[in-house]
Amino acid sequence: AEFTAHATPDAQPYHLAEALAESSLPKEVRVRELSKFAERGSLEHKRCVLQNLAKLDEKACSALLLPILAELPKDATGPYWTCPEANFTHVVVQIEDDEVWRAYLQVAKRSSIGLRMEMMNPLNYCYVGKKNFGRRLAFLSAFLDDDAVRNMSGERGQFQGPCAGFKIPRLAVRDFAAMTLASLLDMK
Repeated sequence: AEFTAHATPDAQPYHLAEALAESSLPKEVRVRELSKFAERGSLEHKRCVLQNLAKLDEKACSALLLPILAELPKDATGPYWTCPEANFTHVVVQIEDDEVWRAYLQVAKRSSIGLRMEMMNPLNYCYVGKKNFGRRLAFLSAFLDDDAVRNMSGERGQFQGPCAGFKIPRLAVRDFAAMTLASLLDMK
């Protein structure tokens, strides 16, 4: 409550939520407090808390996550590589629930090209390991027919920073999905 009342929108509650999740308090207390924490603050604050709650109690996290996913905007307001909308991938990869993955796929399919690609970007991050490997493959495969092309020539705008596929100025969503799949499958 103190964090939510006094923190600036760009403050990160990740480590605070992590400390609570890993504390010696009884599990039901940790789940209850993280759940209350996840209902307050900015979208990024909620994502940070839910990412920790997912490791502790997937069902509680899913119940809070699904309504948030339903309300995510179709595009980010700032740079894609740091936008909270795409960072929800870090929550989804922790959850073994087909309903959550289907909802996130629907959100990604209706999102702008840049946001869509950014949502796919963390699916091959090393920290995820083999968790939800099949779901990640299926998610990426759903974009293999997406021929929308992201063009970063000229003004970079929301594509500033190391956004998804930033080394390739013109990149089709399907090609980015295939590159990410190849990386997951250890293919050159």
